[in-house]
Amino acid sequence: MRAATRLQNLLIPALFIAAFLIIYITSIEVTLNRGDNQFVNRAWSWSQYGIGLWAFLVFLWKINKVKQHYIWVGLLYAAINLLASYQVWGILPLGIWSQTTIIFLCFVATCLLTQNRRRVRSSLVAFSLQKLIRSALIGVALSLPFAIINILLWQMSRLSSVMSWQSPLHAANRSLIAGISEEIIFRFFILSFFLQSLRKTLPRRWLVMIAFFFGIVPLRNRRTTLTELISGLD
Repeated sequence: MRAATRLQNLLIPALFIAAFLIIYITSIEVTLNRGDNQFVNRAWSWSQYGIGLWAFLVFLWKINKVKQHYIWVGLLYAAINLLASYQVWGILPLGIWSQTTIIFLCFVATCLLTQNRRRVRSSLVAFSLQKLIRSALIGVALSLPFAIINILLWQMSRLSSVMSWQSPLHAANRSLIAGISEEIIFRFFILSFFLQSLRKTLPRRWLVMIAFFFGIVPLRNRRTTLTELISGLD
C-alpha cells in the first residue's frame, strides 16, 4: 500500500517533468528545421503556456477554496504587468495579455496549493500586512547595495561610453515585466507545486533542488550561447 501511494504521489510530478522534456525536444527540432535561432525564446514561451495550463487545472481543482484576497492580489500583479508592458512598448499585443492571464492563474493556484501549509505559505497567501512590510524592507535592504554596485561598475566599464543612460522609471518598468512573470510563473508556482506534491515522497532538500532546476532552466538568458549552440547542431 505504501509503495502504491508513493507511485501515485510521483505520477503528477513525473507528468510535469515529461511535459518539459517534450517541450524542449520539440523546440530543438523546430529550431533546427527553421534555422531561426529562436530556441531559447520558443522553449521559454512554450514552457510558460504549459505552466499556465497546469495552474488552470489546479485552479479548477481547488476553485471552491478560493479566497477573495487571492483574486485581488492576483489582479493587482496582472495590472502592474500590463501597465509596465505598455510603458515600455506602447502597445499590448496578444502575447502580453496571455502572459498576464498566466500570471494571475499561477498566483491564485499557488495560494490554493499553500494556503494550509504554514511552513510554505508566503505573507501574500497569509495576507499579513506586517509580514508584507517586513519582507519588502528586507528586499530593499538586500537589493539596494547590489544596485549601487551595478551602477558603479557600469560607469567604470567601456559600455558607459557607447550606451546611453536610460530613465530609472523605464528601467523599473522593464524589471517589473521580467520580475513579475518569472518569479510568479517559474518560481512561486513551480516551487510550491513540487513542495506540495512531493512533500511525502522525497526529502525537502531534493524538492527544493528540483523546483529550482525547473524554475531556472526555461528562462531566457541573453548572456548565454545556448541558442547559438543549438542552431549550430545542423
